Amino acid sequence: KATALADVHPTVDLDLLRQLADGVRSDRIGSEDATRALCQVFEDTFTFEVLHGQLNSDLKAKVSAFLSGTPADDIAAKGFDPTPAPLSFHRHPFGGRVPDAHKKHHLFGGHARAKVEETIDTLEHRPIVYEDHERTMIMEVYADIPFLNWQQNVQTRPALTFVPSTVLGLQNLIKAYPHRRIRCSGYRLTRSDFFAEDGDILVSFVSLHYVASVLPEMISMFSDRINEAELSGELRSVQTFPPRAGQPDTQRVRVGVAVTPEELREWAIADGWSLPVDVTADEVTTGGIVGSMCHGSGFAHKSINDYIRSVEYVDVNGVVQSITDAKELHAALGCFGLMGIITHITYEVKKMTFAVMQPRKVKTMLAVPPPDPSHVPEALFVETSPDELQEAIVDFERRAAQDHYTEWSWFSYQSDVLVNTWSTVADSEGEEDYTTPTQTFLQWIAA
Repeated sequence: KATALADVHPTVDLDLLRQLADGVRSDRIGSEDATRALCQVFEDTFTFEVLHGQLNSDLKAKVSAFLSGTPADDIAAKGFDPTPAPLSFHRHPFGGRVPDAHKKHHLFGGHARAKVEETIDTLEHRPIVYEDHERTMIMEVYADIPFLNWQQNVQTRPALTFVPSTVLGLQNLIKAYPHRRIRCSGYRLTRSDFFAEDGDILVSFVSLHYVASVLPEMISMFSDRINEAELSGELRSVQTFPPRAGQPDTQRVRVGVAVTPEELREWAIADGWSLPVDVTADEVTTGGIVGSMCHGSGFAHKSINDYIRSVEYVDVNGVVQSITDAKELHAALGCFGLMGIITHITYEVKKMTFAVMQPRKVKTMLAVPPPDPSHVPEALFVETSPDELQEAIVDFERRAAQDHYTEWSWFSYQSDVLVNTWSTVADSEGEEDYTTPTQTFLQWIAA
């Protein structure tokens, strides 16, 4: 079998891969050395050669230095900027960049002067949807662009893909196609069949060129680069309201459907307010989160939709509607997207606090201790005294019931569990930035 594997993958260093696997299983290798070894395993492959060849000279030098044994601390200390890196192969939402051949379908989104509008009107089969009352803004639209979600389990070809930037534009679009199925998308993270099917109309709240040309990981690492340019426009805005009388620790914030969690986080840091819960994926839109539903984490939290105090949407007739009644919101919060296309939601946010993070690696049997140790598979079983087991049970129950955030992460074939549960404090003493430049470099090169 080993020979057959070597024949199929002649450029993969299988001997080093076996050594790496043994080192990880026996806890004889640290995370930095494991990351370096994993890269070295594939260093001679065609894929590695292509990706490395697309890096600029600075990133090439840093990758080569790391693979040659230079500590990540030394590399990060000299400055590290991965934003010029190419797209990763597995996250092309359209199977690649938006093809040049389709750029002619882009109807000059933005202010179009009369001469330009006259030219556009002569294009055959190019729908025009205006986004303002003066009829000077034409909605961005693409024809016959193939659709592919991140996981590549949903592949369709919508007849038209529109990218609205105003509520009025969205209304006009719905009124223009009263008998067609219209579905929404943002960063295309979902694995579900929520998207438009072949021949349908797709509404994207993120520009196709933007989605296909900005590496998602870069958004979370260097969001300040894109915030000023991107956090603008009617559907990509954050609007705050003064705290209500007698409620100094809560505030309401109106968020556009196209705002990402990372952009909302940047706003929260600047303003000192935050949601008690949020998704851990940065590259999704607010509409994608609340349109269906997202769970909370821990007994202390409800779902994200439970923190919504107002929903604004365009209904099937192209009419703007809003819901503010608590009972009506509660009845619909399981799937706000069933009402129509959401344009804005209003969250109730709280004063920002600080997480007391102390993540630990714990043996699986003790991280989530079973009432009966005999049920633990042999590969995960560890000898422990009754007192140790009882102590682990008490610790698990306390974390699950009392901590602000609770997460136990276990990966197949691993003997340990990452226990990352924490509570919050208002005092900023001892505050540290996360991630460090070194951690950022290691996460980037491992991805």
